[in-house]
Amino acid sequence: MADAKPGAPAPAKPAPAGGKPGGKPGGGKPGGGKPGGKGKGPVKAAGGKRALYQLEGGGVKRLRRACPKCGPGVFLAEHKNRFSCGSCGYTEFKK
Repeated sequence: MADAKPGAPAPAKPAPAGGKPGGKPGGGKPGGGKPGGKGKGPVKAAGGKRALYQLEGGGVKRLRRACPKCGPGVFLAEHKNRFSCGSCGYTEFKK
């Protein structure tokens, strides 16, 4: 380092052998991450909002209870021991 000039930038270090460029350890997969990575969860049933309604005759039937505070546009979620509103927090316990 005796021949380096006082205002010159430091020389670049060579990349380490293996791993990702830039010296970060990777899992060997493109995109990096831990070896093994996260697995995909269970496949959800398709339907979304369509699963909350049923067509009957010439009208639509709602399959879930509506929140009494929020109105008919917000459904109550059904749990094992209660019905609850995700919007306002209203809760009815099952008997």
